[in-house]
Amino acid sequence: MGLPEEAKESGNISFLSQSGANAGMLIRLGSFRGLRFNKVVSYGNAIDLNESDFLEHFTADPDTKIIAAYIEGIKDGPRFRRALVEAAAVKPVIVLKGGRTVAGAGAASSHTGALSGSEEIWSMLLKQAGAIRVYSLDELGDMLVAFSYLPPLTGRNVGVIGGGGGASVEAADICESAGLFVPTLPSEIRNQLSEFMPVAGTSVRNPVDTFNFFVPQELSRTLELVASHSGIDLLVFQQELGMITLDGLWRALLLTGVEALIETASRIEKPMVAVFRYRGRPEDISLLTEAEQRCVKAGLAGFPSMERAALAISRFISYHETRNSA
Repeated sequence: MGLPEEAKESGNISFLSQSGANAGMLIRLGSFRGLRFNKVVSYGNAIDLNESDFLEHFTADPDTKIIAAYIEGIKDGPRFRRALVEAAAVKPVIVLKGGRTVAGAGAASSHTGALSGSEEIWSMLLKQAGAIRVYSLDELGDMLVAFSYLPPLTGRNVGVIGGGGGASVEAADICESAGLFVPTLPSEIRNQLSEFMPVAGTSVRNPVDTFNFFVPQELSRTLELVASHSGIDLLVFQQELGMITLDGLWRALLLTGVEALIETASRIEKPMVAVFRYRGRPEDISLLTEAEQRCVKAGLAGFPSMERAALAISRFISYHETRNSA
């Protein structure tokens, strides 16, 4: 299996997968997002060792801090339930269940001979055990990013910065639809933001429209002011890169903005995630990749869309809410 060099660095995530393709894909995609794996097992049709064996091993393994799983079917229901409950009691367990639809179950049977089981039973089992359920490999990667980069969170109030206009409206809708809250900033902070932000067509309520990504001092000040509000638990910075032509000076300014974002995130007391959306020219993908990699190296969580960021953050918070109430 050809893997990028980053994938060869050891980490604290262990992944049991009933699909070799999914195992390889998660390693490749995850490596570019800063995810580092400790152990990855592709066990196929589980002729000898099965999902319960690996789950039990990862639970006892001191080098494994986060457990991820792709499962199509199980060999021993009661044993798996015990193993899952024990694992989720001490470590985050994120599960992608394959074969949850009629078509998917048929594909799973052809793939590994697995009997997928009832969707209702699986949903109840994962919820009762305290595992986190996801519905795609992308969602699995997003949850691993959240657990790898973010501190434990129980507050759902987010400050959204960046974009502007319709992008800010859309971001607010996405966040609240995912179960997050976007509270209005107090007048004192709004007044301070208005001192250096254009008034026409710009909101400083939250989301905060900001077109100053290319002005590092103003970007940093905006982030600092939003983070200073005690009613904000997490900052989400979003930037649409496809709205400008990323040539010459613009490229340099973009990376300067990224560095300002990283530097400010390291100073403020609130956690932050970055969302870089791109809908521009294919030849500019390399610049987007560089921006994302700079964030990864600095320990700043990144997501490719507001939808994926909001969903992962909400699930991450739900996990910690449940843990705190237990």
